[in-house]
Parts: sequence; C-alpha cells; structure tokens
Amino acid sequence: MSDYISNPDEAKEFQGRYRTLYIFVILTFIIFSLRLTWLQIFQGSELRRFSENNRIKQNKISAPRGLILDRDGRALVENLPGFEVVLSPQYVEDLKSLSQSVGPILGLEPEKIIEKFKRSKRINGPFATIRLKDNLSREEVFRLKRIRLDTPGMEIRESIIRHYPLNENGAQIFGYVGEISKNEIKKLNEKHKDLLIFEPGDIVGKSGLEENLEEKIRGKDGVSFIQVDAHGRKTITEIPNIYGQQITDQDPLHGNSAYLTIDRDIQESAHKSFTEQDRIGALIAMKSNGEVLAWLNAPSFDPNSFATEVSIKAWSKLTNDPFKPLRNKVIQDHFQPGSTFKPFVAIAALQEKVITDKTILNAPGKMYFGNRWYHNHNKNGEGSITIYDAIERSSNVFFYQLGIKLGVDRMYNYISLLGLGSRTQIEMEREAPGRLPNSVWKKAAFKEEWQPGENLSTAIGQGYVTVTPLQLAVAYNAIATEGKVVKPYIIKKVVDHDGNILTEK
Repeated sequence: MSDYISNPDEAKEFQGRYRTLYIFVILTFIIFSLRLTWLQIFQGSELRRFSENNRIKQNKISAPRGLILDRDGRALVENLPGFEVVLSPQYVEDLKSLSQSVGPILGLEPEKIIEKFKRSKRINGPFATIRLKDNLSREEVFRLKRIRLDTPGMEIRESIIRHYPLNENGAQIFGYVGEISKNEIKKLNEKHKDLLIFEPGDIVGKSGLEENLEEKIRGKDGVSFIQVDAHGRKTITEIPNIYGQQITDQDPLHGNSAYLTIDRDIQESAHKSFTEQDRIGALIAMKSNGEVLAWLNAPSFDPNSFATEVSIKAWSKLTNDPFKPLRNKVIQDHFQPGSTFKPFVAIAALQEKVITDKTILNAPGKMYFGNRWYHNHNKNGEGSITIYDAIERSSNVFFYQLGIKLGVDRMYNYISLLGLGSRTQIEMEREAPGRLPNSVWKKAAFKEEWQPGENLSTAIGQGYVTVTPLQLAVAYNAIATEGKVVKPYIIKKVVDHDGNILTEK
C-alpha cells in the first residue's frame, strides 16, 4: 500500500496560494502588454527617431586658431597639419585589450591609458572623446590603421598642431595652448557668454597672448556626420534623411589673426644676446609711442612641447626650476629698482625746487642720520657735485640728502605720475602692480607711522619700492619724451581670414 495518499482537505489548503499566483501572472502579463502598447503606439515615432540618430556619429572639426604675426606679417605663432588618436568610450568593448594593442605603438604604458580613460569618464562623462596622443608620426598612423578594425572605439583624426617657430624665444608673451580642463569649461563659458561655447576636449589658450586673444583668434568649430555600425566604425552607406530633416556638414571658420608690434628681427637679436651670454632676467624694447618691439624672459621654455600633451616629468622640471621659466618676468616680477630709481627722485626734487640744476651738494663716502651710518658705493665719496654728476656717478649720499629734503609723500606725488607702482594695463594677463610707498600706504599696511630713515632707502630705490621692467620702460620713456606717459601696447591690429581689419591701433 502506498505511503502517499491524496487528501482533499490538504489540497484545499493550497487553493488560495494558486489563486494568488494566477492573479500575479495575469497582472504581470497586463503590465507588459500595456508597456509594449505604450512604447509601440504612443512613443514609437520618438523612439524610432532616437534609433535613427544613434546610427549617426557627430564629429567636431576644430577650427584653426588665428595666426599671431609680427609687425611686418612674419609668423610668430602658426598652425601645422597633423593627426591625433582619440577614443569614444561608448564604443570601447575591451579597455584592457585596447590599451595593450595601442600602448606600444604610441609609446604609452597600457596602465596609463586605462587610468586616463577612467579619469576622463569620471570627470567629463561617458560620451566625451578622449585624446590619447597628438601630432602622430607617419609610422604611428600606419600602425594604428592596421589594427583599427580590431579596436572598436579608436579613431584616427586629422588635427591642427599649434607651432611656435621661435621656440623658446618669447614663449612667455606668446603663451601656449592645451586641452581645456573641467574648471576652465565653466569659467570660460561664463567669461565669453553668448560669444563662444567651450566643451570637453577643446584646445584653448593657457597663458600669454594665446589666452588673452582667445575670443578673437579662436574661430568657430565645424561638424561632420557619419553613419556608424554598432562598434562606432564608419560605414559606407549614405547618411539617411531622418524624418525629412537633412543632415549636412558644417565647415569650420578660421580664427582671426593678430598683428603684433613686435619686430621679429629685434626679438631674435635680443634672444641671441641673452643666450650667448647665458643671461637670466628680462628685456623690454619699446618705441616712444608705446609700441613694444621686443619682449624677452630668460630662462624660458619651448611652447611647442605644450602643443602636445606635456609629460608630468617635464612639467615638474619647469615648475621646480628656481629661475621660474614659466613666469613672465617683464610684468609679473617686481624688483627693487636701485639706482635706476634715482632720476625720478631728481625730477621730484627739481620740480619742488628743493635743488636746481646748478645746486652743489657735498657727497662724502658716508653720512650719519638717525643713529646710524648710510654708505655710498664709493667709499671715498664724490666730493661737491651737481645733480648731473650725482646721476652720472650714482651717488647714494647725494640722493640720501634729496630724500630727507623731499620726504616720501612728495616723492610719491611726482613719481607715481610716471606710472611706477601701477599696472600699465598692457594687453596681458597677471600683470603685477609693483609698489610705490607713501605714509598713507604704510599706515594701512603695517599700522605704523612712516620713519624718517625710510626716506633715505626710498630715495635710492630700495626699501619698500618695487617695480616691473615694463614700468621702468614707461617711466624712462616719459623722461625721454619730456613728460609724455604712454600706455604700452603689443597688439597692433586684428584681421579676419580675408584680411579685413577688425580692430587697429
């Protein structure tokens, strides 16, 4: 006799559970049916449009940046054709395999490619293209094309390489370009609102005139449309006319070009004089009307190395160099001017009639003031001399006496009119103002009164006085032109691609 006996009472206990299961299955079927009906009937047209659009890949065509030319139209910054390799994250199927295939060709470690890929997706999102390397060699292009079909998501594109024919010469004034960062996207879109649109992957000016002229020389990017397969690879079929909307390519618009006041011959001569003597410092050559003819900083760097991705090692070397090659010393570094400041004190003294051009003062090797000795560079002194002799021989003691007679505020009232201690407003970013002290400034800065002994150090361009090389050039130009203080400038005119003048000085 079997141990399993059908019990009607036990079967009745499961009828409620069966009923619940049947209801669940029916409800699930109804929900799926309703969802399919909604997608097919009510959203069918829109979803079809999305499907059609997903077959079309939109490629941005970067606009050539405008040229930067010297006063005679000779190239200071230009463009060269090249190739770049980029990745489209949404089409990459095997990142590890891709990095192992592409890395050795580009001279990049596979781990670095993976790291860059993940970092870009994290910062710029999953659809922003990732530029692996610019300025590819012919050998690299050839080898990449051989593996292109087996490497979904990789694309070789024509590119424009920014080129600086003077190399290190003038690098700080011309600046350099690089790929835009996430923070720069927001900052630049706000700065150039309604004029330019910046997106991930864009190349923008990072310093110097490349940065300052961004709005004028950037140009307008174009766009091309291609039909792709599931791997993002171009197909040979024509681009469809989607819902009556014709998709057409848009050509890029070349950026405007800028003519500078720089004379390339003078610029190269200045650079030669520095390199032959291995000098460190800054040089500015300016016409009496304010046109800058040459602008040099040493040591310098080669901006061509920034046209492609600069290595961490190279960047670290530049930033850790004690002589700061990245700094634009002509406008960013301000120094105690020393004896170059004395002619300005002489002007104040003559104007205030503290002395005349015939006044003779005794200038010994040292003088006693305020419980201490103040020394002349010539220990034997200069004897009894006029203002002309004092400037020629750079007599400290003579100018100590002028500082005592004038006081800091009268020195400030005249010398500030020459532009010292203020930005010149030249068309460059990050210009330092320098400092020309007076009693009010010290009270505000240190909560202290001006001391009489500080008049002496100020009168010989020391103490709190700091100026930039460009400020000195403007001030000395004012002496040469008998009081005309000019505003220096370096951009002579801007023209469009057809040569029409847009702005001119």
